[in-house]
Amino acid sequence: MAEAEKKDNQKMATVKEMMDALRKPFAANEVEWRVQKSGISSGNRPWAMVLCYVTNRAIQNRLDEVFGMANWRNEYVRWGENSALCGISARIDGEWITKWDGAGDTNIEATKGGLSDSMKRAAVQWGIGRYLYNLTENFAQCSLEQQRGDEWRTATTPDKRTIYWKIPTLPAWALPAVSTTTPPIPAKPEPPKPAAPPKPATPQDRATILLNYMGSLGVTREEIEQTIGRPVEQFDEANTKLIRSAAALMNSKNLAFQAAIQEITR
Repeated sequence: MAEAEKKDNQKMATVKEMMDALRKPFAANEVEWRVQKSGISSGNRPWAMVLCYVTNRAIQNRLDEVFGMANWRNEYVRWGENSALCGISARIDGEWITKWDGAGDTNIEATKGGLSDSMKRAAVQWGIGRYLYNLTENFAQCSLEQQRGDEWRTATTPDKRTIYWKIPTLPAWALPAVSTTTPPIPAKPEPPKPAAPPKPATPQDRATILLNYMGSLGVTREEIEQTIGRPVEQFDEANTKLIRSAAALMNSKNLAFQAAIQEITR
């Protein structure tokens, strides 16, 4: 009996080590950023809200590293007319375990983009890149003037104007731990920042961005103001942080707005 319990404990420890290895943060060059929402405020200031994803190549490398090339596989099936499901399977203790998730076709290379996104979502089911959901506030530094450098990207606003946005810097907790055996490679000096501020400067600008984003999640101004008890234009930093945290929970846990607020404040 003691021997069987010892084997079970060893198996649990092995599985935990695998899960910990899958959840490890990725290097900055193994993730990509996409614009979720963008626009130009009433003060003619560009803004862009961006999301961070692990690249498919990094996902494949992580699965090779943890399970071995012969011990994992992926498969795809169509889901409705414009969506795809991806299943990532891993062989653990001789048993194949599969986790599924899906995504809709994208605007660029629709089918290929949908398959790629569905694999990213399935990887999250295994814990790969799940920590990126904790990046709750990702307003990129933006400019209307053309910018040069590998860290700058372009986006087209709903009114067909081009803006330039800079890839955000990941916080330390979202990067692999720096080895203590060798000195870290010095970071490249930052280029001069454009004159435009990275965030809206006026309460009206901040309110517009917040309302636009929450509106995309189906939350009205009235719901937000009723929750906080004041007009959006009068929100302080704590009020804004509460609403953005609720939005992050709505995205990561598929919660309704009030349910997300209750989970944060309970």
